[in-house]
Amino acid sequence: MRFDPFENRPDRDLRNDLGSALCKSIESGTTDRFVQARAGYLKKDLSPERRAYIEKRTTALEKIFKLMEDRMPGPEKTDQVSWLLWKEGLYFEFHEWMETQWRLANGPRKKAFQALILIAVACEHLQYRRVEPAKKLARKALERLGRYSDDLPAWVDLKDLTDMFNHPDRPV
Repeated sequence: MRFDPFENRPDRDLRNDLGSALCKSIESGTTDRFVQARAGYLKKDLSPERRAYIEKRTTALEKIFKLMEDRMPGPEKTDQVSWLLWKEGLYFEFHEWMETQWRLANGPRKKAFQALILIAVACEHLQYRRVEPAKKLARKALERLGRYSDDLPAWVDLKDLTDMFNHPDRPV
């Protein structure tokens, strides 16, 4: 059995619940929300794939909190968290995090954030070997990323993103 939130409702619920809890934990500065959501799932009889999914998110959240300790005041926190989520390959959580930032933004920055959300969804499709939907979303996202490149956070590497979708067989 493979973990697949696109094809399996319990997997999707797990992804959505933990993703939301992870972002709320980061926003609040305490892991409580994530730990509580995680504990609820770990009480259940879970497949090894679901346990591995939970463990990956737990490890990533621990890394993020370790890096956040007194180092990210104010607006820098947003970009730093975005980069950390992306770097950890937590594309769904990145998407959740960026939606909050997108709601607060306006003008070209809002459009740039929207493109980042699209590219994250495309990357998540790639993670689950859904190449055609990934390519379709990536084309749209990369065009918008190029158009709003001046409004993207400094950590975004357009060449790397373009290369990722020119070689969709490469692991994400």
